[in-house]
Amino acid sequence: MPLGASITQGYKSSDNNGYRKVLREQLRHAGWPVNMVGSLSDGTMHDNNHEGHVGFRIDQVAAAVENSIYEKPNLILINVGTNDALQQYQVDTAGERLDSLLTTLYEAVPNTTIILSTLLPNTDQPDLVFNISLQYIQVYMSRQAAGARIVLADMFTFISADELQDGTHPTDEGYDKMASVWWAAIQSAQSDGFLSPPLDIGVSDQANNTCEKVYASGEDHYAQTQRGSGTDDGSYVHTSQDMGRLLKIASIAGDIEDGINMAQLVNLYGGPREGALDELVWTRDGDGTYMFLNENNGIYDSSVMIDVRIPCLAKGVHWGDVNNDGLDDFICIGADGAMYVAINRGSVNNVPTFQDIGQVMAAPGGDMSQINVKLGDIDGDGRIDYCLIADNGDIHCWRNGGQSDAPTSTYGGYWQDLGVVFTGKGMGDITGVRFVDINGDFRSDWLWMDDTGRVTTYINNRGTGKGSLVPDWSYAGVTHAGMGVAGAKNRVKFGNVYAGNGADYIYVESVELAPSTNGPPIYDHYAHVWKNTGSGGTTLKGDGDYYCDMRGTGADDYVWVSPDGVGYLYGNSHNPPYWDPVGLEIFDAGVVRKGLHLADFVGDGKCDLWLVDRDSGAAEVWINMWDSTVMNWDKRGVVTGGISCTQGWGVVVTIVLIIYVWSTYAYISLSASYKADISLTVQYRLDGRTTGALNLGENQFQDIGQIKHTEKYDRANHRWADVNGDGLVDFLWVDKFTGDTWVWENEGQMPDGTLIDGSSFKWNPLEGARYQGADRGANMHFPNLGGLGRADYHQVIPRTNVAYTWFNVCPGAGDNASDDQDPSIDPNLPAYSRSQIIWPAPHNYISYGDSYAAGIGAHCGWITDEFDESTQGDDCRRCEGSYPFQLQSAGPQMQGATLHFPACSGAIINDMENSNGNGRRSQMGWVRELNYYETSGWTTLSIGGNDLHFADVAYYCLFMWNEGSCDSALAYAANKLNDANFRLALAEVYNNIILDAYSQRAPARQTGFLLIVTGYIQFFYDKDKACDGSWFWPKGGYLTQDRRQQMNSLVVKFNEIMQDAVTEAQHEWGNPYWNVVFFDTDSLFENHRFCEPGVDFRNSWFLLAWGLDSLADGTEFSTPPDGDDVDLLTYWQTCSLDVDDIWAGFLCDLSTTMHNGSLPVDPSPSPLYDPNTTTIAPRDAAKAMHPKSIGYAAISNAIYQYISSLPQP
Repeated sequence: MPLGASITQGYKSSDNNGYRKVLREQLRHAGWPVNMVGSLSDGTMHDNNHEGHVGFRIDQVAAAVENSIYEKPNLILINVGTNDALQQYQVDTAGERLDSLLTTLYEAVPNTTIILSTLLPNTDQPDLVFNISLQYIQVYMSRQAAGARIVLADMFTFISADELQDGTHPTDEGYDKMASVWWAAIQSAQSDGFLSPPLDIGVSDQANNTCEKVYASGEDHYAQTQRGSGTDDGSYVHTSQDMGRLLKIASIAGDIEDGINMAQLVNLYGGPREGALDELVWTRDGDGTYMFLNENNGIYDSSVMIDVRIPCLAKGVHWGDVNNDGLDDFICIGADGAMYVAINRGSVNNVPTFQDIGQVMAAPGGDMSQINVKLGDIDGDGRIDYCLIADNGDIHCWRNGGQSDAPTSTYGGYWQDLGVVFTGKGMGDITGVRFVDINGDFRSDWLWMDDTGRVTTYINNRGTGKGSLVPDWSYAGVTHAGMGVAGAKNRVKFGNVYAGNGADYIYVESVELAPSTNGPPIYDHYAHVWKNTGSGGTTLKGDGDYYCDMRGTGADDYVWVSPDGVGYLYGNSHNPPYWDPVGLEIFDAGVVRKGLHLADFVGDGKCDLWLVDRDSGAAEVWINMWDSTVMNWDKRGVVTGGISCTQGWGVVVTIVLIIYVWSTYAYISLSASYKADISLTVQYRLDGRTTGALNLGENQFQDIGQIKHTEKYDRANHRWADVNGDGLVDFLWVDKFTGDTWVWENEGQMPDGTLIDGSSFKWNPLEGARYQGADRGANMHFPNLGGLGRADYHQVIPRTNVAYTWFNVCPGAGDNASDDQDPSIDPNLPAYSRSQIIWPAPHNYISYGDSYAAGIGAHCGWITDEFDESTQGDDCRRCEGSYPFQLQSAGPQMQGATLHFPACSGAIINDMENSNGNGRRSQMGWVRELNYYETSGWTTLSIGGNDLHFADVAYYCLFMWNEGSCDSALAYAANKLNDANFRLALAEVYNNIILDAYSQRAPARQTGFLLIVTGYIQFFYDKDKACDGSWFWPKGGYLTQDRRQQMNSLVVKFNEIMQDAVTEAQHEWGNPYWNVVFFDTDSLFENHRFCEPGVDFRNSWFLLAWGLDSLADGTEFSTPPDGDDVDLLTYWQTCSLDVDDIWAGFLCDLSTTMHNGSLPVDPSPSPLYDPNTTTIAPRDAAKAMHPKSIGYAAISNAIYQYISSLPQP
């Protein structure tokens, strides 16, 4: 709802649309469905509703809200108050009346998000307009801090008086700039999780958004949507373990290696595909075929004869899974290259049985024969493919497109020509080429073996490219060293002797028993095995991509899931290729990726997490409890009741045997009722049929049998998505080669148990492909990224996870009321950023804070300026070695810059806004009085340490050890840090500094202001105990590792809280160019702290009470005296231990100890004090634990490097 007065209406714009039309175009271009609401209609745009009343003041607009608030808008844009200024109507209460209007809106629509704008500049009443804007900012900050869904849109600093037509209303260009500010604020609301779907009031929020998909309709509407996230498991690196001779095959004369093969024939323990164990199979020409059963862990049973049904010489014998049932079938390659198959029909008493199905591939003809045939699973679909290798090493393959037992018409299958899938590498002898799954990812890798058994490997990964299934081959180098003897090649076999990894290296080793006197010698023939322990090359970044609406925004988010089931959220911000949040971990399911699915179980518009049992199909569900920025889960356990799916998992990356599918409304809608209890669980059968069960509630799934009959296509290429936006999920088939996609529209469930072709749903097959392919089918997804309820066409590059999306736009978009401008067209709003950090001009600067800003002890004379009140008794020493003072000469861009330096040693947070106990004026108030913000573009701030009583911690824990007082001081600081009010007090100071700057700079049209909040510094190196025997003072505590870590942890925690407060303040302020940043000073002191290994204590970057200061060039000198030194030899006579100044008390105790003669003369345990020094000032004692000039120089230089790198207006 656009809410306000004449500017909201679009008064004086050329088309009377004002900012509304171009803003709507921007929202729709970003993929948002938009319904403008309001009782008024103005402008040429189709959806031109608004609530902008010409001449209305705040109170009148509040009354007019009743005209349309019943429409329950989920987003309200407010620009109101200019008429109050022009009419000079109760300007001082504008903020109160605006706050009352906000209350009315939130009470009427509790879940709404409000974007509140400051007023535009005005040439008639500039001061009153700015006064109202400042009030609005304070109302906004108060509401935002209280948790309201509200965002500030600062029009005042982005629109200039030159962009006003009559001093009040913008030009067309000014209205466009308003749209930019609104759009940036809406994006901020989205990233903060403020936006929620509109409430259902029984009226559609959008015009008809349904349209039939037309081939290539998205060709001109695409964008890069992913830049490449996720991880892979790296390149394949081969290692192995020599397991020795595992099996004695036989003791006979002659060689046997030509007849030895490895194949999974039995699956003794019923293990999954990745747990396959290969039997050793021996084909003896003229005798038969023998099998040695693999009993796991390298143990083989004695041989049994098996009947393979097809007579075949050993040199023609191959084994491979022809029908994708997990068992290897017998394959005979004839001398002419023809392929004959006997299907493995399972075992009886652990002996496999076979059925001869005859020839499945004819002889290739030409100069190709048996020696040229290579078999392997090229595309990783679980079925063996047929390949021919040319003399130059090029390999041409035909994909096994079988639907049941074989890729022949008899069995409903086919061979698909893949073309050349591998180009020769000039290795030489083609008999050395093998197709072996060496890394265990179910894809056959290319191996070449020389005569000694030395192996060079290329790993087969899923590739990219339309019209091709050519793998993305990755060179792994020489992976197996070989046997080092000639003739070893034919003796080397590959197979899964051990489960859970790639193929092992098996060498048929023959040992001569004794020379024969009557014939050839007898040999013991062994299987010598090297167990494969290699890793890598099995997963690609693009394997982990899931898409589902995780936050209830109406558009799918992107979730990357690791192989072990950890999910990371990339929120759909409708600003491709950028996501927000980015990579937020939202679950650790503790199960492998293939067992995870995302779908809405409860119908609340957010996708839940399903953990599916591989064997039974039973699903445990975690209910999505997303709340703005945090993900929580309600773990319900198994919810599917007695419904089961025993199809198991295939070998492909994307599991399609059990899926949970949803529509725009986060479930499969079987009718148009959009009821959350109508959702569907489906499973694919081997023949491509789909059966399902209705979700009628927890453990109340109703089996409805077949929902879609088979189309006799590969089930790996089936997809489900709402293509036309009608809320019903449609059935899709994707061409494996081209990515072209055919659609069967879901026309709903048949009534009264009626079946059509055996299915309980009616399907309308659309003629021809409806999505124009961009890549091979395995790389295509169909998420609703645009948020329009229609499945977009989404390509993911497997290796990089870069992705591109073709948005599903309605043909002829713009012909009806739902479309003005084609949403794929970028309206090109004027550039505007809410978060750009700049270094505002002029470079004069202010430095606020405590002794860490004042630089106590660092090259310390006495700075005399307008903030010096020493003549009035104010003891607020500021030093030339401080980082603010050194910044004046930090670099050329600071030349001529003026420092305003109200910082004061001993300052606390309260002193920023109020007078301190000595009557010194508040630091911020003082700067306001002097109007320094107008001529200063930035400020530094160091504050909060004294609020934590860090001085007490140092005093009682390091200098005057008292266990009780030390523990109390540490506890006080820790408790203060855990008090939320402390963080809020810091954030309030940060906000108020920016607000002060805004109030003086904005009316002067000065662009922006930068507040740099500096962190505090850990005093100690605390990673070992080497410093445990040291101390600072004879009566101080030992610097044990535990004590150092305790004190450092307080600093770390304080810095974290400051960072949180900075984030809170920046977020709460929300204005571009007016920024708060946290500056890490702690890291600058690495290797320069007390107790650093190899660093003398005196060379640290921290001062000691009577230690020397160090300049940046290393020059050392004493801090100049300031006239208040005391004589430690006589001070005991007049001093008192009971004083407010702990450092004066410390010197009193020190003088008394010296008088009693109990102060050690030998400082060797810790050379940090000088027993010969007899005079010292309390102020010099207080400088302890503050940085030296050299440390402040590092801070100064780092700050300068940062600010000088920023853009400047």
